[in-house]
Amino acid sequence: MNLGETLSSDTLFHFTSKREYLENIIERGFYPRYSTEDFSMFSSVPDSTEKIFDFGVPMVCFCDIPLSKVKEHISVYKGYGIGCTKAWGIERGVTPLVYVKPTSETVQGIQKALITLRNLSYVNEEDGKMNGPVIRGIRESLNRLKKFIKPYEGRFEHNGQVFESKRFYDEREWRFVPNLFEDDKSLLHWIEKDLLQSSIQLAKGLIELNWPNFMPGDAPWVQQKLKSSPDLLNFPEKELAEKLYEMLRQEMNEKIESMPEMSLPIDPLTIKYIIVEKEEDVEPIVDLLGKRFKDYSHATVKRLLTRIITLEQITDDF
Repeated sequence: MNLGETLSSDTLFHFTSKREYLENIIERGFYPRYSTEDFSMFSSVPDSTEKIFDFGVPMVCFCDIPLSKVKEHISVYKGYGIGCTKAWGIERGVTPLVYVKPTSETVQGIQKALITLRNLSYVNEEDGKMNGPVIRGIRESLNRLKKFIKPYEGRFEHNGQVFESKRFYDEREWRFVPNLFEDDKSLLHWIEKDLLQSSIQLAKGLIELNWPNFMPGDAPWVQQKLKSSPDLLNFPEKELAEKLYEMLRQEMNEKIESMPEMSLPIDPLTIKYIIVEKEEDVEPIVDLLGKRFKDYSHATVKRLLTRIITLEQITDDF
C-alpha cells in the first residue's frame, strides 16, 4: 500500500478546449493532428535565427499527471478532457517523452549519429557501394526518435496564450505518433516550415515560367496554392510561409480525419474519467455515452457515467 504522494498516475489524460472535441473523441476515438513542435535543440547552432525549426508532427498528446495535480494543466489546455488507462496507451504505442536541453547527451548523440550517416552516404556514393537502404533506414529511425523528444522548457503559444518560459517537463507528456510508411504518400511524416519557406521562391519562378507541377519537394504544392489563390502573392514572404504552413497542416489534419484506420479507438473499459467544464455539460455527455456504447451491458455503461466529473469538482475537491 502506497501512502506517499503520487507523482504519476495510472491514467493518461487528454485535454481539449471545447465539448464538441470531447464528443468527437467519444464517438470516433483519438485522431492524430499535426502539432507544431520546436526542433531547434537539434540545430548545430542552437541560437541561430537563420533557420526555422518548427515542424508539424502528426500526434495525439496525453499527460501523466494525477488528478490532484492537474489544475495548472487545465488552466492552459481548458476544461474538457478524457482519462484513459495507461495500460491501454502502452498497448497502442503511446510513449513517454524524453525532455532535453540543447546541450544534453541525448541531443548530441542523435546529432552526431545523423552527421555520421550523412558522411557515410557521401563515402558510399564515391565508392559505388550499395548501402543506401541501410543508411536510410537508420536515418528514418533516428528521425522518428526525434518526434518523442521535447525541450525541457521554452516559449509556448496555445489558444492565444503566450508563455515566454514554460517548463514542458512538468507536463509529463506521453505521445502517440503514427508510424507512417515511406511508400504511403498520402500523409506527410512531418511538415518542415523552413523547407516550405524555401520552396516559395522556386514556386514563384515556376509560375512565371508557366512550368508544370513536377518539381520535387514542397514546391509543386506551393505552386498550386499560389496559382489557385493569387492574392497570396501580395503577402510578405515570412507571412506567406506561415499561411502556407497552416494551410498544409489543416489539409493533412482533414486527410487524417477521413481515415478511420488512423484512429486510436476507446471503449467503456478504457475510460477512467471524463471531465467537463460545467454542470450543464453533463447531461449531453451522458446521452452521448448511452448511444455510443449501447451494445455494452447496462452495468458497464452505468459505471462509466459515474466517472464524469466537472472542472468545479476538481477545483474544489482535489
